[in-house]
Amino acid sequence: MDLILKVLIGQSAVGCYVYSPSNPTEDHGAYVVYVPTVSPTESLPPVVVATPNILNKLETQHLIKMCGNLIDKYHVEPVVLTISIDKVQEGIARMLTETTKAPFMKKLPCDFWAQDLCVISKTILQKFLTAPLPPLAALAYVLISQEVTPLGLEHKNDATVQMLYDIKNKTIEQASHHDELLLKVCKNSLYQYKRILGALEEDKRDTKRIRSLAIDGLCYAETYLNKYAPEDSTLNIEGDREAGCSNNDSSKCSTPTKITTRAKGKMSDMEWAKKVTDDFKKKNGRMNWQACFDMGREAGYFSNYANVNSLKNSYNRMKMKNGL
Repeated sequence: MDLILKVLIGQSAVGCYVYSPSNPTEDHGAYVVYVPTVSPTESLPPVVVATPNILNKLETQHLIKMCGNLIDKYHVEPVVLTISIDKVQEGIARMLTETTKAPFMKKLPCDFWAQDLCVISKTILQKFLTAPLPPLAALAYVLISQEVTPLGLEHKNDATVQMLYDIKNKTIEQASHHDELLLKVCKNSLYQYKRILGALEEDKRDTKRIRSLAIDGLCYAETYLNKYAPEDSTLNIEGDREAGCSNNDSSKCSTPTKITTRAKGKMSDMEWAKKVTDDFKKKNGRMNWQACFDMGREAGYFSNYANVNSLKNSYNRMKMKNGL
């Protein structure tokens, strides 16, 4: 983001902008909007980055609509960068003129709806591909090249090009990891629902067991929901827990139906253990340390304890020390 802002706005914009999740247009997704962390001004306006396949009249009209929405919202004309992946339509290309922002960009008239509309295309860029590439030129080069890996690129050894591909690969790995987690949660939830239905078939009057199975499934789902909410996305999963339950004794996993602490730093291990033990005893009349240990691990706690016995011993020592 900063390598774009530095060229479009200036050094003063570096570190002062954030991605805006709102999309001013409903039918196009090839746009990203950045806004300053303070109220937008003429010197720190909203920034739109567009990556259409072809910059033509229709795409320009979408940009006008988007900028109009941003003006309505922030009362400041935005700055726009368009990186055309394939080409710029001939009629629009004839309207492009030089800009002082960078030699590898041109500008398009945008009176009354944007402060600047800068354009980068393959034709414009190819005249300025001299190593080392300016960071923004390298970004445009990578986007326009549309190569899965840098191996086939002429400038594959450029530092910025390599950095961009590293970022892309890490993003793909994270997305793949999240997909695996989603499949895991779906699989284990399906397993638990089948157990509940099976319990109903066996004995519809055994509501205590059925309720226990339902609580186990609810607690499992809540643990992953709490764990992977945006502010806690750095927590790690340990092991694959089949709905957190034993087929022989479903009560081992009966846990509180709501665990409100999500961030690891908000409670210590012992504070979390005390809260869970209190809830366990209130609900079941006795403590289940194995379930507490498993759920704590899933929620990001107890990483310093090798097993449930070490946790239990530490907790009992803490109680004796504090006279609990």
